[in-house]
Amino acid sequence: MRAFTCLSLLAMQISLIYSAYPQIYSRCRFWDSGCLARQIQINVPSLISGIKELGAEVLDPMRIDYSRIDIAGLKMDISNAIVRGYGAAVVDRASVDPISRELYLVYHTDLTMDSQYNAEGSVLGLPISGDGNMRVVAKNVQIEALLPFDIVNDARGRAVIELKGIQYRLNFKDNVRFDLSNLFYGNKGLSDAMHQYVNSNWKAVADTYSRPIFDIAQDKLFKVLRSYLLTQPLDNIFNFFK
Repeated sequence: MRAFTCLSLLAMQISLIYSAYPQIYSRCRFWDSGCLARQIQINVPSLISGIKELGAEVLDPMRIDYSRIDIAGLKMDISNAIVRGYGAAVVDRASVDPISRELYLVYHTDLTMDSQYNAEGSVLGLPISGDGNMRVVAKNVQIEALLPFDIVNDARGRAVIELKGIQYRLNFKDNVRFDLSNLFYGNKGLSDAMHQYVNSNWKAVADTYSRPIFDIAQDKLFKVLRSYLLTQPLDNIFNFFK
């Protein structure tokens, strides 16, 4: 009876490990972009929640210790940032080009960032200063990513995908709202005027100044996806014969 109980517990532990690890449910043909998009979508929760076996960090919520914006007159230090929303990403398109060896991925999601900030300089030409807390809520952010890759052999001699880098474009489609405490160090009149200005020009502000934060976020996502694909033989992902 005791041996049966131990075997049952071991089976449960193995089941829990594999349920948390991203799985390939259906092999795709190289040209079947719909199949590939579905497989990526199925694995989004597991990839984002952190894969302990690979030492991958949790990406929702995503922690960004520090980022520096020094663009178009604005100098802003962002620290202790928490970004939420990648776990709810919807995969719009995905494709693989085996000739040029590029993975193309388009997805969208709503993102929220809470952080501390210190700012000086100007935003779209208007002076700004302040030191406090910041919240940014971005609705329907579309990210288009191109990831070149090589095909290499792993330690067991299996062919796997090794991602080499990431290039991406952002499209803030619906709305971005900015809320900064202690803007102009408590001057309510100046703070209200700046909030009105940046939130009325949300797309220009997001397009101009968001890249440093997204560079860090995309690098974190890239590292997790790269580590995962290195564990997956090509034969597990693609059907070469049908």
